[in-house]
Amino acid sequence: MYTMLLWTTILFIGATADDQGWVAVPKQVYIDHDLETTPLQIKTSSTSGSGNKMEVWFTTSDKVNAGRMIIKFDSPPRYILQYCFFNYKNFPSNLPTATDKIWKMTLTRTSGIRLVVHCNEQEVLNILLSDTCISYGSWKTYYSRKVAKIYFDSDDTASDYYYGPVTGCTGLKAEWRGTIETTAQFPVDAGTVVTVTCSESGALNKGSSEVTCVKGTEFSYLKEPSCSKPGCSNDGWKKCMDGKQCINPLYWCDGEKTCQDGSDEYECMNISAAKQGQLVTSSW
Repeated sequence: MYTMLLWTTILFIGATADDQGWVAVPKQVYIDHDLETTPLQIKTSSTSGSGNKMEVWFTTSDKVNAGRMIIKFDSPPRYILQYCFFNYKNFPSNLPTATDKIWKMTLTRTSGIRLVVHCNEQEVLNILLSDTCISYGSWKTYYSRKVAKIYFDSDDTASDYYYGPVTGCTGLKAEWRGTIETTAQFPVDAGTVVTVTCSESGALNKGSSEVTCVKGTEFSYLKEPSCSKPGCSNDGWKKCMDGKQCINPLYWCDGEKTCQDGSDEYECMNISAAKQGQLVTSSW
């Protein structure tokens, strides 16, 4: 009798978001990922009791359902293996308390169907699906299919990054966020031209309005986009260096900081000695 082994390993370890290959998780996007040749690693900073969910679908190359894993960060965290059982179960052993974690999923095929879960290299779950899923006759139909794509559900609030080949852009540069925005729907392919504008009303982009995707959050451009507001509303007033404040020129270089960033007193050569407490009187 022919049997098949599905070996899914999930591992918790610490890592940083800037590691090469870490890609911001896109929701409701089919991502090419062959679990038989490449482990799937998912990074999360969700903690126990947050109620966040990690919800990942497995599909074939034709986007046919091949299973789903849900991990809910209750206190303690619980999990569901779709089409095997539909009620949340507690992990049989305690999980590490580290905030940053990585779940690593690996698939191999031989005899039997088994799910193994590690947390910070500590095994916390090891189940044989044929023993666990006996109440659901359709489970083998799904988990026998070759997984070629993954899909992060819109309800997934825990998955922050996944580790995979970075062949396109997943979002704007971190330093642009809050000042630069775009209507582009990420991820986009390398070479895609993305139009950017200023987030704040009335601000002007002093750089390129079109940037080209390189990879990850890297873009090429003629001049880096930079947003600033137009001149001060009060005629003759001077703008502070950070662009957030305009002040009366009478307060510029008067020896007292008026701009919140202190730029009204930068490089001032003729600050009043009296303002600085340096007034010296002489008598003859």
